[in-house]
Amino acid sequence: MAGPHNAKGDTKFLKQKFLKNVAAGEKMMGTEFEMKIEEYPDLTVLIRSTQFPAMGRSDVEDYGQMGMGFVQNGVLENKGEIAVTCVETITGTVLEMLRKVVRDKQYLTITIESTPESTSGKGAKSHSFKLEHTKIRSDAIDLSTEDTAAIVKPSLTLQYNWCDF
Repeated sequence: MAGPHNAKGDTKFLKQKFLKNVAAGEKMMGTEFEMKIEEYPDLTVLIRSTQFPAMGRSDVEDYGQMGMGFVQNGVLENKGEIAVTCVETITGTVLEMLRKVVRDKQYLTITIESTPESTSGKGAKSHSFKLEHTKIRSDAIDLSTEDTAAIVKPSLTLQYNWCDF
């Protein structure tokens, strides 16, 4: 007999795992979200990708006898950054906002939440984040004569100073 001597199929086991996954319910889709910039509500429709912010506490390390280490929770990490991609319009909506925010040293309030179709856009409370005192910057924006199907998509970095979660 060729192959490992202890190999065997177990479709009953596989079906149990499959049914557990089905019973967990509909999974959250990465396309079902809305990011709102409180000060610029017209930009919501132009956001193409974003991220839920990181959550955590700083690490506090201690070393006891015999060099045995222990890491405990420290202070809440209240600040961080996320990446966002927008799509620009021919009227310049996104770049107009960027210029104003950078020139005027504005801080923004951002809300990111899930909007599942199956719940008519009402996401779970745990899928809602409010970023406050948020600084925004743009990476260089690509333009090219060789890619005739590309849309101009400014990449933004949002540096928030407080996250309600």
